[in-house]
Amino acid sequence: MKTVYVAEPGAVVRREGELLRVAARGERRGDIPVHDLGQLVLMGNITITPAAFTLLLDRGVDVVMLSTTGNFRGRVTSGASSNVRLRLAQYEHLRDPARAL
Repeated sequence: MKTVYVAEPGAVVRREGELLRVAARGERRGDIPVHDLGQLVLMGNITITPAAFTLLLDRGVDVVMLSTTGNFRGRVTSGASSNVRLRLAQYEHLRDPARAL
């Protein structure tokens, strides 16, 4: 799965069918196919439309927000994580003193 960074100040990420279209200063910068996208990283002052957010969440794509200098601000993930079983097993092991160190 690919990770794509959008870092141009003032860029806007919109949904166009199954694509994300990135534009800045009224000009198209590129299209991102969602089918092989694992993570979208937004650096700085980037706008993402609700339709684009919904598409990403529906497809299980994480959205990470960073400051313009790369400091972590936050992350949005869908509830449909492929790691649910792993997390449950980890929490169960925490209850077992012999396994939890």
